[in-house]
Amino acid sequence: MTIPRATFQPGWRRSKHVKPIAGTELCHAAHNGYVVAGRQAVQMADGTEVELGPGDAFLVGPGHDSWVIGDEPCVTVDFTGGENFAQGSRLTSGYTVKGIDDMQSLHHGAIKLAAAELGVEFLGMQVLDLPAGFTEYPEHDHAEDGQEEVYAVLAGSAECTIDGDRVPIEAGQMVRYRTWE
Repeated sequence: MTIPRATFQPGWRRSKHVKPIAGTELCHAAHNGYVVAGRQAVQMADGTEVELGPGDAFLVGPGHDSWVIGDEPCVTVDFTGGENFAQGSRLTSGYTVKGIDDMQSLHHGAIKLAAAELGVEFLGMQVLDLPAGFTEYPEHDHAEDGQEEVYAVLAGSAECTIDGDRVPIEAGQMVRYRTWE
């Protein structure tokens, strides 16, 4: 799976810039991601519109247009993957937007249950906002369920212990890990 970090420049609009590639007026893919910087509007086929900004996690269904708001680039990370960019999808339309600070959390707010809060059904997703020196994150592995994990560090730095090795991760980096072969 590819997890793209996209930077949309001011003036970018899906119906203007992607339509010639995809051949469709609206995007037919679902997107499950996070806004790192900037602002973006999303309009569904039924006319429902929502504005996304820094710190917003989102789940947007197929059948939408989107565009950058303002004079700053909009930077997003899309955990749905980049394989279907400018292509179609058979998922049900709809979207969910919720501020990360409004999500149910664990460990005094350090772990946000993003998948449950957004209604995500096809992958696990959490937002970790860990204070310096945080050590309460539970040790776990997904050998039994075959789930891979991907961590993206958006600010600061982190250190994971994977198979006994300490793996440093800096802001702007991602690490993928799986416990099964």
